[in-house]
Amino acid sequence: MALIVAVLAKEPKLNLVVMAGCGKSEFRITYESFLKNDAAKMRGRMLSIFDEADRIASTCSEAVEKAPQLTFEEVVLEVGQGLGTFYAPNPVWLNRVAAWARGATAAKAN
Repeated sequence: MALIVAVLAKEPKLNLVVMAGCGKSEFRITYESFLKNDAAKMRGRMLSIFDEADRIASTCSEAVEKAPQLTFEEVVLEVGQGLGTFYAPNPVWLNRVAAWARGATAAKAN
């Protein structure tokens, strides 16, 4: 969903977090369509987080390579729970999201 918002909002100051949001395996078909038709239109500042053990989600690097107007950071977690890493608040990812958001606030102040 955050990837689509990065396209539709057309807002370079938009801050987004993608949590296990770029597809692989059976979800790769939808992601391929996004890569082909929409990825280049993404704008804003984005943080992507996924767990290395995830069988559904993976890196967003392919989409980012097509989006020159997107500022991007990606974190690969080693929790070992795959998508389950994000089912409940967990300091492993929550602290990273909070630190990233603080960076967005600091950038706005400058």
